[in-house]
Amino acid sequence: MELDTILNLMSSWDLTADELLFIYLVFISRDEEYNHKEFYDKWLVNGGQKRVKEIYESLKNKKIILKDNSFDKLDPNEIEFNSIFLNKWIKVSGIMGAELYDNYPKFIYIGDKKCSLRNFTKRYNDLTDLYFSYSLQIGHNYEKHKKIMELLNWAKQNNKIHYGIVEFILSHKWEELEEERKENPYGDVNSTFNIYETA
Repeated sequence: MELDTILNLMSSWDLTADELLFIYLVFISRDEEYNHKEFYDKWLVNGGQKRVKEIYESLKNKKIILKDNSFDKLDPNEIEFNSIFLNKWIKVSGIMGAELYDNYPKFIYIGDKKCSLRNFTKRYNDLTDLYFSYSLQIGHNYEKHKKIMELLNWAKQNNKIHYGIVEFILSHKWEELEEERKENPYGDVNSTFNIYETA
């Protein structure tokens, strides 16, 4: 997130830096496939456990978090956020665009030539622009994003991505992928997924 976005969130919801960090760690821990719960766990071990109850109660009083939880084993997936806050966070944080970018194939080989699939500089000023553009294209809809990520994984496994990330976003290529998967749900038998460098 850009500093302006962080400051706007803090101002709009009267968040402290500790509360914002806690929320961020919760969100990056929640995704089933791409979660980074190790950062949340590291925060707990390095002093967060002493503050988690205080932070949680403060967020509940601000109506950002909606229900009580056990603090012995506070599972990020069980934390229920106010839908207005959740929608605002998804819209401004760039988390969906970042997840798309991180999981989009880096390269494709055409013969002996290595071609980038993540080049975005002819269309966007920086990654933040790309993240917001993607979020805007899908109406800031997290459920739609999860479906697109499933389609992207299917497409990578079946050698269906032959275009850059900018075209994927602006041309809504996930719609074509959805049609292809309906016609061939099990994918290609002779997949050449290894032509991609995704790490």
